[in-house]
Amino acid sequence: MVFGAILAGLVLGVLTGVGMGYGAAAWFTSVAGPREGAAAMYGFFIFGPIGGVAGLLLGSGAVLRFYGHSQTWGNWLLGSGSVLLVLGLMLMVYSANPRQQPIFSKVPIVEFELDYPAAALGEGPIQNVYWTNSKAQKKEEVSSQFWDKKCAEGRCVVAGSSYVISTEQASTVTVSLQGRLLYYHLNLPKRLEGPLPWSEWDEQDGVRVRWRVVKKD
Repeated sequence: MVFGAILAGLVLGVLTGVGMGYGAAAWFTSVAGPREGAAAMYGFFIFGPIGGVAGLLLGSGAVLRFYGHSQTWGNWLLGSGSVLLVLGLMLMVYSANPRQQPIFSKVPIVEFELDYPAAALGEGPIQNVYWTNSKAQKKEEVSSQFWDKKCAEGRCVVAGSSYVISTEQASTVTVSLQGRLLYYHLNLPKRLEGPLPWSEWDEQDGVRVRWRVVKKD
């Protein structure tokens, strides 16, 4: 019976973890914008584990409560899992509320585009090309993925966006491409006082770069 409780907990934990993680990622993406990869990662990696632990407790508790001989432990696990799940959902709602999280409404967003020779990104859908809006030193630090590319006349454009907490940090985009780290400079002003239109294209090592600053809608 103990094995059955553990197995049920693991199964329900995986289901609730994946469901809650992807749900939070989708919700936060709708709040922060479709190209803000950090919001989706925050939602998945924070709330996925919460859902997983809650599911583990609920699944194990249900088996012990209704099919085992330890109703006390079953009730305790069910109660703990329910409380954790409710608290996780409340925290998710709080975190996704723009009124409670000023970063979603007040901090400016830098959007950038990188225009590559088509051969550099390969044929077909873009795969395994990641970026981060800072100067990373290791590939593991580059975790936001480019989801699509727009190609025409032998050139392909990929785009990303990120909140500007520090203009010094946001002035560098690191791209992980074919095992290499590539750095591109965004010539942001030291102080951002409002939205800025698209910059002129700036060619850097055969790649054209441009950026703009917008406010969150």
